[in-house]
Amino acid sequence: MAHDLAAAHRVADAAAALGLSLRTLQRQLAAAGTSYRSLLGEVRVRRAAMYLARPGTTLAEIGFLCGFADQAHFTREFTRRAGLPPARYRGAATAR
Repeated sequence: MAHDLAAAHRVADAAAALGLSLRTLQRQLAAAGTSYRSLLGEVRVRRAAMYLARPGTTLAEIGFLCGFADQAHFTREFTRRAGLPPARYRGAATAR
């Protein structure tokens, strides 16, 4: 999943790659208090945070590289999960 976040990732493909049935993977994720969609979103935001800490990549490029539909989607999801918009996160990360 993390190797190509821009690709379409389906839970059925992840289950097959792990050698599990779709329902078993869903049950295991639910038991851990998460879902495939939530896990994928978290991986995308973590990768975006890595890109934001380094200069040279635009917000639109980062959104695309991390598999978000567009920059607005990237900004919404990143803000929801990280607590601040990508541009402010970048400013805080580069000020360190």
